[in-house]
Amino acid sequence: LAARPNQPWLAFALASLSGLAEPVGAFMTLRLLDNDSTATPDMNLMGNVLALVAGIMVTVALRELFPEAKRQIASNKDTSVFNV
Repeated sequence: LAARPNQPWLAFALASLSGLAEPVGAFMTLRLLDNDSTATPDMNLMGNVLALVAGIMVTVALRELFPEAKRQIASNKDTSVFNV
């Protein structure tokens, strides 16, 4: 809503579309990594995929979320650390 204050329905639709990315990605991953009954499960592949996703999440947190939280704290002196 902050990006489109004059068009709240557009902001809602874009946020909803963005929220659908995770379930769609999970479904695609299940189809991609789905083993048929004749194959043995490849646990290394699943471990590698999970490690990749964890690395992406840590990178986003370190490069985007923490600096933004520091900027918010610096701009709002009366905010405690527990409110961030």
